[in-house]
Amino acid sequence: LTLSPQINSRVAPFLNGHYRQRFRNGAIDVRGGFTHDRDFDGDGNAFGDPTSRSYILASGAFALTPEWRWGFSAERTSEKLLFEKYDIGDVYVARGPFVPDDRRLISQVYATRQTARSWFSAGAFSIQGLRPEDDDRTFPQVGPFIESRFEPMADLVGGRLRVRASAVALTRDAAPGSPAGTPGLDSRRVTFESDWRRTSTSLGGLRLSAFGNLRMDGYNIGDADGIAGRSASQGRTLASAGADISFPLARRTSGALLVIEPTAQLVASAGAAVIRVGRTPSGAPIYLNEDSATVVFDETSLFRLNRFPGHDLTEDGLRLSLAARTSVLWDDGRRANLVLGRSFRSNESGVFSTTSGLSRKASDWIVAVEAEPATGVSFFARSRLDGEDLSVRRAEAGANISVRRGSGYFRYFKEETGPGSGRRENADLGGEIFFNDTWGVSFYGNRDLSASAWVMRDIGLVYRDDCTRLDIIYRQEDLQVGRLGSSTSVNIRLTLATLGGPLGAR
Repeated sequence: LTLSPQINSRVAPFLNGHYRQRFRNGAIDVRGGFTHDRDFDGDGNAFGDPTSRSYILASGAFALTPEWRWGFSAERTSEKLLFEKYDIGDVYVARGPFVPDDRRLISQVYATRQTARSWFSAGAFSIQGLRPEDDDRTFPQVGPFIESRFEPMADLVGGRLRVRASAVALTRDAAPGSPAGTPGLDSRRVTFESDWRRTSTSLGGLRLSAFGNLRMDGYNIGDADGIAGRSASQGRTLASAGADISFPLARRTSGALLVIEPTAQLVASAGAAVIRVGRTPSGAPIYLNEDSATVVFDETSLFRLNRFPGHDLTEDGLRLSLAARTSVLWDDGRRANLVLGRSFRSNESGVFSTTSGLSRKASDWIVAVEAEPATGVSFFARSRLDGEDLSVRRAEAGANISVRRGSGYFRYFKEETGPGSGRRENADLGGEIFFNDTWGVSFYGNRDLSASAWVMRDIGLVYRDDCTRLDIIYRQEDLQVGRLGSSTSVNIRLTLATLGGPLGAR
């Protein structure tokens, strides 16, 4: 048990505690904090009546047998801005298989069973939103959430067969963006899916992987159209067949290996692709979409059978994906990779959003580069270019450097969010430089490029030895959240190697 009282200059102290215990078959990790004080703004000006303020961030994981595991997480706070007001870090991290978004907490319980050829998981979770616009009544209570997969040992027509089944129930109290008192949409889904794939390679190096997929879904929708008690059941079947074809070409040069691999995927899907839950005032259909709100089209999803990340939305029709992969592998360990690709479909899709890059017959272009040009130096860049005018619709880039006297990194992100919504664009830069074995400086900056404003800037003095690390950090935060405005602070963090965690004061 580690107790870390935080002594503040203008507001009441805040007591943090961290309890860890390891058992024979697992461990628990519990963090919490408490204070009794009035609320205050970013300048420390108090208002309102004194009240108790607290948080808990707990998790546990245990092995029942070599195959069975179970665990939990409990994440809650008494107010949305508590972590920012008291500078509490490492909040939004994974404490179980269900991972929340930034500035949201998730409490869960789960059990899993894994063998060499099967997987089963069952769980339930709830979410607390900490963003200013979040209303917890509109978040679904999820449970049960069941997923299973089984791969028989026997071959089927020379290929492997994989069977999947899943089920989920979602219940919410209120509908997002609707008048007060409007009940939220409830949904329950059961899915059965079988997947077959056979891969063969010719003597000339041509690799052919044929596959087939059959999926059946059953849905029950409750409180449809915002009317309490209205329910309906729907089912759908989707059958897909296709093939992946690749022909890697390799050539040895002096000191390096060059590989060029053209790849193609042809897929044909037939059957129902969407579940309708209502219509807009203009009469346009509304599709059920609980688990596929965000679609990221990049080199990792170019050859995916269903480019939606969840089950509710899926692709149909005839489509062709093409890509060229190029790799250079030097004998001294340096390497570089390039991927260029695009997807085509027989008809335009009304299911994909216009900002996804997949709604037209010809998709946007996908370009991705990754390289390690020297020891301790690496960089990556990936972008999605408009299929008609080649303008940048989404871009990510980054670099890392690590040398004997320090390390640093750079990250850049840009995404067009749609007509009238502008864009998201930001950059991160951070690192540390040591003048000798014990003394150094650290720095960090996060800039919102779309707003032309800094979100956070840090500069620090660092002392380290074999047992301790001391950081004195000057921080300027310019982001305004709720009642909190820009702020300036000096943080002192002492990390003891024997305890494994930082002790802080501000």
